[in-house]
Amino acid sequence: MPASTTPKFDAIQVEFSRRINDPAATALTAGTVLSVADRNTYVNKALNLFFARQWEAVRGDKEKFIMMFPELVKIATVALTSAVYAITSTLMRNYHSLVSGKAVTSGKYVRVERSSLLHVRLTGFSPTFAPDADNPSMIEQGGNIYVFPTSVSGNLDVAYIAQPLTSTDGSFLVQDTGQDSPFYPIWNSKIAAVAEELYRIDTAQST
Repeated sequence: MPASTTPKFDAIQVEFSRRINDPAATALTAGTVLSVADRNTYVNKALNLFFARQWEAVRGDKEKFIMMFPELVKIATVALTSAVYAITSTLMRNYHSLVSGKAVTSGKYVRVERSSLLHVRLTGFSPTFAPDADNPSMIEQGGNIYVFPTSVSGNLDVAYIAQPLTSTDGSFLVQDTGQDSPFYPIWNSKIAAVAEELYRIDTAQST
């Protein structure tokens, strides 16, 4: 049998099964209490709750978050249409927040600006620190990434913080389909502990 393409997800799932005293020999083996599908759901919920708790712990500070989880920074090369990219496309549906960018054609670094500046940039109302061809910027709002100046075209390399979801449709991760837990293995046990916590809540059990 070929090796699984989701070894971290599988390891979390098996550890979770042991923590709730419903041990599974492998991630593909049902326990006495939970099916494989049920365990997968708990692990996915745990992955996302673990992510949310860590983001909350740093109060949304991207630099601190990335220092803890550099593995969650992903890069997608996207095609701009009129200097806009819709995140609803199928390249980065696991998107959480922008980190930086690079215009592929010019090689220029694209800085991230706060979303409250979008109206200002769209109207050109204020020239203060206005982006130009040598110093472009981007803003994410409403599921779109806007690049300024609007003359920027072609492909854009976007570095972003990814949530533990599939990049193609934003759904839960699916076992052995190639998209594994995005966290380094050192976090596996902590994520399994969160899955156990969720299970205990659902079943009204104390730890």
